[in-house]
Amino acid sequence: MKKLVIVAFALIIIGLVGTASSLYFSDIHLLEPVKWKEEQTVEASSIDKIDIDSAAVDTIIEKGNSDRVKVELIGKESRKRDGEYDLVIDEDRDTLKVKVKHHIKWGITFYSHVQLHVKLPEKMYKSIALKTTSGDITLEDGQANKATFQSNSGDLIIKETVLKEELNAETTSGDIEGENNHAYNLSLKSGSGDISIDHTKVEKQVKIQGESGAIIANQLDAEKSDLSVKSGDINLKDISGKVLAKAQSGDIEIRPNEQAGNVNLETSSGTVLVDTSQNLLPFSIDFKAGSGEASIRASNVTYTTKEEHRVIGKIANGKLQLIVRTKSGDFQLK
Repeated sequence: MKKLVIVAFALIIIGLVGTASSLYFSDIHLLEPVKWKEEQTVEASSIDKIDIDSAAVDTIIEKGNSDRVKVELIGKESRKRDGEYDLVIDEDRDTLKVKVKHHIKWGITFYSHVQLHVKLPEKMYKSIALKTTSGDITLEDGQANKATFQSNSGDLIIKETVLKEELNAETTSGDIEGENNHAYNLSLKSGSGDISIDHTKVEKQVKIQGESGAIIANQLDAEKSDLSVKSGDINLKDISGKVLAKAQSGDIEIRPNEQAGNVNLETSSGTVLVDTSQNLLPFSIDFKAGSGEASIRASNVTYTTKEEHRVIGKIANGKLQLIVRTKSGDFQLK
């Protein structure tokens, strides 16, 4: 057994020496990565739907400056292995299908970064759909009725985009970031990662689900927001409309604006903070806890019940509901 180990170790050393020698005497320069690009263009006048399968490469969808769809597969690697990536483009009636095929090649690559760039002429598309196994997805300055994004392991970034109907984005392991977007309905889901949206306008409903990570929203304008996370905090600033927020293990902090609606907050083991210091809202307060206490520092509050784990009261006419439930967490209203 000892001899076999020695022989195996010797073979590994010989292999490493051979590889190093080959690299030394070849024209491959490890400190100067090889750049390569494959490009195709398609007439966009008859294209209404975009369907992309980008395998394990990062994908960027952005507005182009011509009347044709431009698709670029761009690589920067310590060595270019022929046949490792295939860019396949098909037109099926009004649908443009873009697919990147990744063929595993054996060998040593010290650095590899491959991106798919899809540049779309400016117009309202019926749908944009993209899925990737382990790559990041970026959509910037897009327009469509519907957009669907799915990644097993990668971040999703959506900016300056208008969706007439809905935006659905999901990643198993990665962050989701949205900024300056406008949609009719918005649905975001992450298994392991943070979800953050900023300056977002949604005509109807926002639905955000997280398993492990924070949910952060700043300047969210929606008719209704339904937010839930199993292990992580929820932080909402300058939010309007009806709000339903639930954290199984984490804190909830919300600062509603003057367009706020009814608010329902629930956490198992975390603190709930409602900040009305900038906008004193006419809340009807209903707090109940298993082993948590209430600290209410808002002005003009009248109480019908004020106990250690139970508070019922109202601010002004109390036309908006504020329902807070905790199992072992405190409630603060200021």
